[in-house]
Amino acid sequence: MRQRWIISVDMDGVLCEKGPPEKDPIKKPIQENIDKVNKLYANNCVIIIYTGRIWSRYDATKQWLKDKGVQHDELVMGKLVANCYVDDKNMTMDEAMEMINGPVREL
Repeated sequence: MRQRWIISVDMDGVLCEKGPPEKDPIKKPIQENIDKVNKLYANNCVIIIYTGRIWSRYDATKQWLKDKGVQHDELVMGKLVANCYVDDKNMTMDEAMEMINGPVREL
């Protein structure tokens, strides 16, 4: 039986444009990456969204994810332990999908 992957995905720079949320909490979504996250979720991956945003931004961030249709299991303010990290400084969505599935293909 295949392992159920836990995928940790950064918010700013991956799911939405980068920039300090304190100045503009309503960031433009990066739809291509949102679509990839939703495909992983639909294929039984655990999706944990993390962000360096402060805890007082939790409700606004959770609402943004809901409004943009981002399928996920959990929202964490801060970094966490996972099999891979999709982050604007680490790994792209395509690299994560290739790591899990082999060469990138449609799920």
